[in-house]
Amino acid sequence: MAVNDASEELRIRAPVGWLALAAAVIGLALGYAWSMPGGYFLLGLGLLFAGALLLGVWLLCLGVVLAKQRHRPDLRQRWARWAATPLIAALVATALHYNVPADARFAWSVGSLEEFARSLPPGGERHEQARRVGLYTVTSAFEQEGTVYLIVDGADDGIHQGGFAWSPGGPPRVAADVLEAPDYAHFQGSWYLWEETY
Repeated sequence: MAVNDASEELRIRAPVGWLALAAAVIGLALGYAWSMPGGYFLLGLGLLFAGALLLGVWLLCLGVVLAKQRHRPDLRQRWARWAATPLIAALVATALHYNVPADARFAWSVGSLEEFARSLPPGGERHEQARRVGLYTVTSAFEQEGTVYLIVDGADDGIHQGGFAWSPGGPPRVAADVLEAPDYAHFQGSWYLWEETY
């Protein structure tokens, strides 16, 4: 009887540690997906689904423990293990809400990105050779009307290219008669996020 009780207790307690580990892995992957300009949409969506499923399993385990009177002391003694999964989920949600992954990745790369942008000659000629610049892979770059456009691998939605625009002279200038002008959003300093709209 004692062996049976111990194995049942192990079955209820063991998933909680694995769930916390899985929450940490999903959280790190979500941080990576959200650190790109525009984010990896499909990867992020899949990871959000996996995280929701994980929290559902955690709630199910908690419900089983609360329903069985004899396991409640285990819950009180190991509260930190039980609290780890929702705590990790809350930390990840807060980091994503405040754009921490994108800001951190950009902060580590801004010097290299600016140095690369300054090295491009004016005139609109595209440089198509992919290269690693900071923590990003820039697949293409060109200068147009005082703004340097860096097309970043993974910063597209599968149809439209996007990335960073470095415009030290102010917001990028878009001709009024251009029907398919890129979308811009100010990011930091002289840097803008941009995406093609055609």
